This record gives sequence, C-alpha cells and structure tokens, in this order.
Amino acid sequence: MIRVPISEFLEIYLGAILLWLWTVWVGSNWIRNRRERRAQRTLIHCHICGWEYRDQSDVACPPCPNCGRPHERPQPTRI
Repeated sequence: MIRVPISEFLEIYLGAILLWLWTVWVGSNWIRNRRERRAQRTLIHCHICGWEYRDQSDVACPPCPNCGRPHERPQPTRI
C-alpha cells in the first residue's frame, strides 16, 4: 500500500477534478464553435432588401426569397 499524506491526496484529487472540468469546457467550446461555423455557411443576407435567410441547397448563387436577387454565398471568416 502506498502511503500518501492527506494534503497531497487532496491536491491530487482537486487537480484531477480541475483537469476534468477544463477538458469538458474545451470540448464543449469546440463543439459549439463547430456548430456555429456550420450554421453560418447557410445564412445569407440580401443587401438589397435586408432579408436574412437560410439556404441548404447546393446552388452557387441562391435567389433571395423576398426580392428574387441571386446572391453569392459568403466566405467563412475566422475571428
């Protein structure tokens, strides 16, 4: 059996908990950012009528459902 003083045991235990919380936090942020980038690919803003709409099709220049003007898909930007 390994003898560990209670103070060292508490340090190891708290360190493991903090490491687990940090891992969960980083993973959830990564998943949230990935979802936001995926959602931004389908969001298109019409500069003529100001309408925002989502387009799931593979058309290169989808038309605005409000005014009918075709729009190019926005290029994803990294912040």
